[in-house]
Amino acid sequence: MLKNQKIKIYLLLFVLCFLVIFSSQAQSSKPEITLTWSTNSYIPFNYPGKALPTKGSLIEAATTIESKTVNPEALYYYWYLDDNLQRNKSGPGKLTFEFFAAEEAGQSHRVKLWLKSQDNGSILEKTIEIKIVAPQVYIKGPAFITAEQEKQFIALPYFFNIKNINELRYNWSIDEKEAREAELQNPNILTLKIGQVAKTITKNLKLLTENKNSPQQKTETRLKITLTP
Repeated sequence: MLKNQKIKIYLLLFVLCFLVIFSSQAQSSKPEITLTWSTNSYIPFNYPGKALPTKGSLIEAATTIESKTVNPEALYYYWYLDDNLQRNKSGPGKLTFEFFAAEEAGQSHRVKLWLKSQDNGSILEKTIEIKIVAPQVYIKGPAFITAEQEKQFIALPYFFNIKNINELRYNWSIDEKEAREAELQNPNILTLKIGQVAKTITKNLKLLTENKNSPQQKTETRLKITLTP
Protein backbone atom coordinates (compact mmCIF):
# COMPACT_ATOMS: atom_id res chain seq x y z
CA MET A 1 0.00 0.00 0.00
CA LEU A 2 2.74 2.40 1.02
CA LYS A 3 4.74 1.36 -2.03
CA ASN A 4 1.83 2.18 -4.35
CA GLN A 5 1.43 5.62 -2.78
CA LYS A 6 5.12 6.37 -3.35
CA ILE A 7 4.79 5.33 -6.98
CA LYS A 8 1.79 7.63 -7.43
CA ILE A 9 3.69 10.54 -5.84
CA TYR A 10 6.69 9.96 -8.13
CA LEU A 11 4.41 9.83 -11.17
CA LEU A 12 2.69 13.06 -10.09
CA LEU A 13 6.03 14.82 -9.62
CA PHE A 14 7.17 13.59 -13.03
CA VAL A 15 4.04 14.92 -14.72
CA LEU A 16 4.38 18.29 -12.96
CA CYS A 17 8.04 18.62 -13.98
CA PHE A 18 7.13 17.75 -17.57
CA LEU A 19 4.39 20.38 -17.65
CA VAL A 20 6.72 23.05 -16.23
CA ILE A 21 9.44 22.27 -18.78
CA PHE A 22 6.94 22.15 -21.66
CA SER A 23 5.36 25.45 -20.60
CA SER A 24 8.77 27.10 -20.27
CA GLN A 25 9.82 25.94 -23.75
CA ALA A 26 6.53 27.13 -25.24
CA GLN A 27 6.97 30.57 -23.73
CA SER A 28 10.61 30.81 -24.86
CA SER A 29 9.59 29.90 -28.42
CA LYS A 30 6.99 32.68 -28.54
CA PRO A 31 8.35 35.63 -30.58
CA GLU A 32 9.17 38.89 -28.83
CA ILE A 33 8.03 41.91 -30.81
CA THR A 34 9.20 45.51 -30.42
CA LEU A 35 7.46 48.44 -32.12
CA THR A 36 9.28 51.79 -32.45
CA TRP A 37 8.87 54.99 -34.46
CA SER A 38 10.97 57.84 -35.84
CA THR A 39 10.26 61.05 -37.73
CA ASN A 40 12.04 63.47 -40.07
CA SER A 41 11.27 66.75 -38.27
CA TYR A 42 14.22 69.11 -37.73
CA ILE A 43 16.33 69.19 -34.55
CA PRO A 44 19.70 70.92 -33.94
CA PHE A 45 22.66 68.59 -34.55
CA ASN A 46 23.70 68.64 -30.88
CA TYR A 47 20.22 68.03 -29.47
CA PRO A 48 20.42 64.87 -27.31
CA GLY A 49 16.70 64.11 -27.46
CA LYS A 50 14.46 62.51 -30.06
CA ALA A 51 12.87 64.33 -32.98
CA LEU A 52 9.13 64.67 -32.42
CA PRO A 53 6.48 64.80 -35.16
CA THR A 54 4.41 67.85 -36.02
CA LYS A 55 1.48 67.96 -38.41
CA GLY A 56 2.79 66.98 -41.85
CA SER A 57 5.86 65.12 -40.56
CA LEU A 58 6.80 61.81 -42.13
CA ILE A 59 6.65 59.07 -39.49
CA GLU A 60 8.09 55.59 -39.83
CA ALA A 61 6.95 52.76 -37.58
CA ALA A 62 9.25 49.74 -37.49
CA THR A 63 9.19 46.37 -35.81
CA THR A 64 11.91 44.00 -34.67
CA ILE A 65 11.12 40.37 -33.90
CA GLU A 66 13.29 38.13 -31.76
CA SER A 67 12.56 34.44 -32.17
CA LYS A 68 14.51 31.23 -32.61
CA THR A 69 11.66 29.49 -34.39
CA VAL A 70 9.96 32.21 -36.46
CA ASN A 71 11.40 33.82 -39.58
CA PRO A 72 10.27 37.51 -39.60
CA GLU A 73 10.35 37.59 -43.40
CA ALA A 74 7.82 34.75 -43.56
CA LEU A 75 5.19 36.54 -41.48
CA TYR A 76 2.28 38.59 -42.79
CA TYR A 77 2.17 42.13 -41.37
CA TYR A 78 -1.14 43.95 -40.97
CA TRP A 79 -0.57 47.66 -40.24
CA TYR A 80 -3.37 49.77 -38.75
CA LEU A 81 -3.40 53.57 -38.46
CA ASP A 82 -6.00 54.87 -35.99
CA ASP A 83 -7.79 51.50 -36.19
CA ASN A 84 -7.94 51.59 -40.02
CA LEU A 85 -6.21 48.77 -41.86
CA GLN A 86 -3.59 50.09 -44.31
CA ARG A 87 -4.00 47.42 -46.99
CA ASN A 88 -1.51 48.88 -49.47
CA LYS A 89 1.20 48.96 -46.82
CA SER A 90 0.50 45.55 -45.31
CA GLY A 91 1.81 42.22 -46.55
CA PRO A 92 4.51 39.58 -46.13
CA GLY A 93 7.82 40.90 -44.82
CA LYS A 94 6.50 44.47 -44.32
CA LEU A 95 8.58 45.30 -41.25
CA THR A 96 8.13 49.08 -41.64
CA PHE A 97 5.18 51.40 -42.20
CA GLU A 98 5.36 55.08 -43.23
CA PHE A 99 2.68 57.76 -43.05
CA PHE A 100 2.31 61.54 -42.74
CA ALA A 101 1.04 62.98 -39.48
CA ALA A 102 -2.42 64.45 -40.05
CA GLU A 103 -3.37 65.32 -36.47
CA GLU A 104 -2.97 68.71 -34.81
CA ALA A 105 -0.58 69.39 -31.93
CA GLY A 106 -1.76 67.75 -28.72
CA GLN A 107 -3.47 64.87 -30.55
CA SER A 108 -2.08 61.39 -31.20
CA HIS A 109 -1.87 58.74 -33.89
CA ARG A 110 -2.34 55.08 -32.95
CA VAL A 111 -0.31 52.50 -34.84
CA LYS A 112 -1.13 48.82 -34.43
CA LEU A 113 0.68 45.85 -35.92
CA TRP A 114 -0.99 42.44 -36.18
CA LEU A 115 1.17 39.49 -37.17
CA LYS A 116 -0.01 36.29 -38.81
CA SER A 117 1.87 33.17 -39.80
CA GLN A 118 1.70 31.59 -43.26
CA ASP A 119 -1.06 29.23 -42.11
CA ASN A 120 -3.18 32.28 -41.12
CA GLY A 121 -2.59 31.69 -37.42
CA SER A 122 -2.51 34.88 -35.32
CA ILE A 123 0.80 35.24 -33.49
CA LEU A 124 1.05 38.65 -31.85
CA GLU A 125 -0.14 42.22 -31.97
CA LYS A 126 1.42 45.43 -30.68
CA THR A 127 0.14 49.01 -30.41
CA ILE A 128 1.88 52.35 -29.85
CA GLU A 129 0.63 55.91 -29.43
CA ILE A 130 2.52 58.72 -31.22
CA LYS A 131 1.84 62.18 -29.87
CA ILE A 132 1.91 65.14 -32.26
CA VAL A 133 3.57 68.34 -31.01
CA ALA A 134 3.84 71.96 -32.15
CA PRO A 135 7.08 73.35 -33.60
CA GLN A 136 9.16 75.29 -31.10
CA VAL A 137 11.89 77.93 -31.19
CA TYR A 138 14.23 78.58 -28.29
CA ILE A 139 16.05 81.93 -28.16
CA LYS A 140 19.57 81.58 -26.83
CA GLY A 141 20.79 84.88 -25.41
CA PRO A 142 21.26 86.97 -22.25
CA ALA A 143 18.33 88.21 -20.19
CA PHE A 144 20.41 91.13 -18.79
CA ILE A 145 22.58 93.53 -20.82
CA THR A 146 24.58 96.49 -19.52
CA ALA A 147 25.11 99.71 -21.47
CA GLU A 148 27.69 99.95 -24.25
CA GLN A 149 27.58 96.22 -25.02
CA GLU A 150 26.92 94.13 -28.10
CA LYS A 151 25.09 90.83 -27.65
CA GLN A 152 23.80 88.10 -29.92
CA PHE A 153 20.52 86.22 -29.78
CA ILE A 154 20.32 82.92 -31.62
CA ALA A 155 17.08 81.23 -32.64
CA LEU A 156 17.17 77.44 -32.30
CA PRO A 157 14.21 75.78 -34.06
CA TYR A 158 12.83 72.36 -33.18
CA PHE A 159 10.39 69.96 -34.89
CA PHE A 160 9.71 71.98 -38.07
CA ASN A 161 9.22 69.99 -41.28
CA ILE A 162 12.44 71.26 -42.85
CA LYS A 163 15.91 69.98 -43.69
CA ASN A 164 17.88 73.06 -42.62
CA ILE A 165 17.22 76.36 -40.82
CA ASN A 166 17.46 78.38 -44.05
CA GLU A 167 14.00 77.08 -44.94
CA LEU A 168 12.58 79.23 -42.16
CA ARG A 169 11.65 82.92 -42.18
CA TYR A 170 12.60 84.91 -39.06
CA ASN A 171 10.93 88.18 -38.07
CA TRP A 172 12.58 89.81 -35.05
CA SER A 173 11.00 92.73 -33.21
CA ILE A 174 11.60 94.70 -30.02
CA ASP A 175 8.61 96.28 -28.30
CA GLU A 176 6.59 95.50 -31.46
CA LYS A 177 9.06 97.43 -33.67
CA GLU A 178 10.95 95.48 -36.31
CA ALA A 179 14.57 94.80 -35.44
CA ARG A 180 16.79 95.35 -38.46
CA GLU A 181 20.00 94.05 -36.98
CA ALA A 182 19.56 90.39 -37.92
CA GLU A 183 22.46 89.01 -39.96
CA LEU A 184 21.72 88.60 -43.67
CA GLN A 185 23.76 85.40 -43.92
CA ASN A 186 22.34 84.03 -40.66
CA PRO A 187 18.82 85.42 -40.22
CA ASN A 188 18.33 83.24 -37.15
CA ILE A 189 20.90 85.46 -35.36
CA LEU A 190 20.05 88.92 -34.02
CA THR A 191 22.86 91.21 -32.85
CA LEU A 192 21.88 94.01 -30.47
CA LYS A 193 24.16 97.00 -29.95
CA ILE A 194 23.25 98.77 -26.73
CA GLY A 195 24.25 102.41 -26.31
CA GLN A 196 24.00 104.51 -23.17
CA VAL A 197 21.19 103.69 -20.76
CA ALA A 198 20.07 106.28 -18.20
CA LYS A 199 18.08 103.85 -16.05
CA THR A 200 17.16 100.20 -15.91
CA ILE A 201 14.50 99.36 -18.49
CA THR A 202 12.85 96.19 -19.79
CA LYS A 203 12.43 95.38 -23.47
CA ASN A 204 10.25 92.72 -25.05
CA LEU A 205 12.00 90.68 -27.73
CA LYS A 206 9.67 88.77 -30.06
CA LEU A 207 10.47 86.33 -32.83
CA LEU A 208 7.98 85.05 -35.40
CA THR A 209 9.32 81.95 -37.15
CA GLU A 210 7.60 80.57 -40.25
CA ASN A 211 8.22 77.63 -42.55
CA LYS A 212 8.75 79.08 -46.04
CA ASN A 213 7.51 75.87 -47.67
CA SER A 214 4.50 75.54 -45.39
CA PRO A 215 3.44 78.99 -44.06
CA GLN A 216 0.79 77.51 -41.76
CA GLN A 217 3.62 75.97 -39.74
CA LYS A 218 4.79 78.85 -37.58
CA THR A 219 5.38 79.79 -33.97
CA GLU A 220 5.98 82.85 -31.80
CA THR A 221 8.68 83.14 -29.13
CA ARG A 222 9.06 85.96 -26.59
CA LEU A 223 11.90 86.95 -24.29
CA LYS A 224 12.17 89.81 -21.79
CA ILE A 225 15.48 91.68 -21.80
CA THR A 226 16.61 94.00 -18.99
CA LEU A 227 18.96 96.86 -19.92
CA THR A 228 21.01 98.41 -17.12
CA PRO A 229 23.31 101.50 -17.00
